[in-house]
Amino acid sequence: MFQTEPSYSRQSPSSPPDSRPKRRRILSRAVELAMLAIVIGLIGYVGLYVVRVSRGVTKDADVRPQVVRLQVLNGGGIVGLADRMGRQLNGTADEQMEIQVVDVDDIDGRRVKRTFVISRVEKPDAAKALATRLGLDPSEVIYEPLENNIRQVTATLVLGDDYGSMRMPAKQQEK
Repeated sequence: MFQTEPSYSRQSPSSPPDSRPKRRRILSRAVELAMLAIVIGLIGYVGLYVVRVSRGVTKDADVRPQVVRLQVLNGGGIVGLADRMGRQLNGTADEQMEIQVVDVDDIDGRRVKRTFVISRVEKPDAAKALATRLGLDPSEVIYEPLENNIRQVTATLVLGDDYGSMRMPAKQQEK
């Protein structure tokens, strides 16, 4: 058989060097640059969010007014007064408060001289805000819970002989 001289693959000085390591370096560099771009983009996005929040973009959110579920009681002795006032107050609203009249009734056998507000919940904030809005003294708001508050009444407005001195809020215009 023929015996041939083993051939060893050697590169001659004139042949170009292997370009694989160079391609890997370029690819590695491209991946690093892509990751750097992603990190910079993420930092920019988070920074923009922080700036928007700190400048008050979130303050423009739709803030709902506090709902006061109101019971109106007639202590002034005028027939139909509680019903008339209840219709006038129901649905009035502004940025802070919306009034929903849930019950209208008369006080039997007693005549009330001065109009006042009773808080039916432990925190009297809503009742005091209602008193202020109606031109009544908020320091005269009393707390007296209802035994069976199935209508979830927040406050009770007791109309007295001086009901005419109350400041009636305007109804909110439909949008």
